[in-house]
Amino acid sequence: MEANVQTELILRKLVFDKISFERLGFKADTPLTYSLQTQIGLIQPENLYRVSVTIQGEKKQEYTFEISITGFIQEKNKSEAADMDKIAKAAIRVLLPYLKNQLAVLTAQPETDCVVLPPIDVEHLLSKKNS
Repeated sequence: MEANVQTELILRKLVFDKISFERLGFKADTPLTYSLQTQIGLIQPENLYRVSVTIQGEKKQEYTFEISITGFIQEKNKSEAADMDKIAKAAIRVLLPYLKNQLAVLTAQPETDCVVLPPIDVEHLLSKKNS
């Protein structure tokens, strides 16, 4: 039987690494396409997890954008066998609302439809990355 261990995380710092918007033309009836990438690493000796989420998108003939956000996360009760997958999922769930909000602000411009991303399935996002 597997123990259900909760990992409590503390967000130490949150930064936007990149915010980019490039206008290509006027408002167009083209679909928005985007991709999400995630990255996680451990910074020693501070025992901080560096979790990044990047979204890149394009609305052909109208604009392109890129937003990258990084959270520096620490486990409240450091365990010997930290589950990197669980930490990544929890941290990404914390970062996504900030990323989605920044995208909405960035695209709320004249002659542009404001982009409000739908809910994102973190399990699916990470499973695609690992396959």
